[in-house]
Parts: sequence; C-alpha cells; structure tokens
Amino acid sequence: RTSWETLPDPLGPNWSSNRAGKTDNTIYIQDLINTKGIAELPEGIFYISSTLKMPVDGTRGIIGAGTGKTVIVGLKDDFPLITLSESASGDNNFVLSNLTLQGGSVGVYAPDEMDLIAFTNLKYVVFRNQNYGIHLYKIFGLDNCFFDSLSFVNCNTGFFQDPNPVYSLSEAGYVDKVVFYNGQFLNCGTAVSMKATRADNLNAWINCKFDGNNLAFDISGHNFPLAANWDFTNHKGP
Repeated sequence: RTSWETLPDPLGPNWSSNRAGKTDNTIYIQDLINTKGIAELPEGIFYISSTLKMPVDGTRGIIGAGTGKTVIVGLKDDFPLITLSESASGDNNFVLSNLTLQGGSVGVYAPDEMDLIAFTNLKYVVFRNQNYGIHLYKIFGLDNCFFDSLSFVNCNTGFFQDPNPVYSLSEAGYVDKVVFYNGQFLNCGTAVSMKATRADNLNAWINCKFDGNNLAFDISGHNFPLAANWDFTNHKGP
C-alpha cells in the first residue's frame, strides 16, 4: 500500500484570524512573475490582497521551498489566489510546485477566456480552505497533464471542472489524459466534481487518498477513467 505523508499545516487552526493586518506581498510576487518568469519564493508566509496573474506561456510560474515551508495566503476570501491568463505565444502550460495555497475563494482559477492548458506538470502543492482548489471555468480544455502529489484540504470542492452546460467546439470544456498521482483529498464537500458535456477521456487517479469528504466523486460523461490503488475512509455521503 502507498504510505501517504501527513500533510503539513504550517499556519495551524487559527490561520484565518491571524492573517489580519499582515504585510501585503502581492506586488512583490507579481513583479517576480512579470520579470523573472518563475517566481522562486523562499521559506516564509506570503499574504496577498488580490489575485496573482499567471500567463500560460510555458515560462511563468511559482516555485516554493516546500508545502510546509512556503505558503501563499489570501488576506480575504473573495478572490482567487492565482488567475491564469491566455498568452499570445509560447506553450500552453505553467509551473507550480512546492508550496501551500491557503484561503481566497479559489486556489488556481482558469477563466473562460482560456484556451488550452496542456503538458502542465504540477507537483507538491497543497490547496487549503477554499471554495474550489482548482476551478476550470468554461475553458477549452485541459490535456496531457501530470499532477504529482497535489492535495486538497477543507475545500468545498477540491478539483472542479465547470464546463459550458451546452457543448460547443469553441468552448469544449474537456479534460483528457490527466493523471492525479499520490494526491490526497481530505475533508472536502466534494473531492472531485467533473460533469463533462463533451466527454472526458482517459483520466486517472493513482495512489490517491480520500478521507473525510462528503462525496468523493461527482462525475459524468467519462470514457475509460482509471482508478488504481485508492483508499476511501470516513465518507458521509453516497
């Protein structure tokens, strides 16, 4: 059996009240993304007051020092911590690894003007205390991605595919060939919500842990999803 790590909780149970009055690091991190491409953040807690804008062009991203060491925290919960944006050139991917994203309304938000996100390999990111950990809102597609040790804790919905309710070629809204490996989905309302209008194909969850959620999976319109070596414990719903 897989031996999952105990996820670090670097800010503790009083994180929400303790963030009041903290120094705003939004401009600092955004400037690193704009000028360096990859914002390499050291160990520390970085509070932000508005969304970080991340062009999806293959050259932008954020790398921390570890999920228990580098934390980006929303000063309020009424905005996404990171909002992806379409790029006129470059590859359709971005970098995100070795950090915790806590608070805000969404951890990573892909809005409807996004086209394709592909060949994105995210690793060692913990999403905590958000309405949605990852929210794909009417984007064209998420394709050929590998999510290594992504964890969702205390989210209303961990991973949320939110396609256009009526399929169209310009807004297909699909998720194909995406692998969640060694992920943990803990104490969420719904761990994974993927109700496709254009069928999703060949997605996989391997060595994943689901514990304490109301509902583990709310999915429809999938071809050949693969579930391998999961543990389900302490679920309350169907």
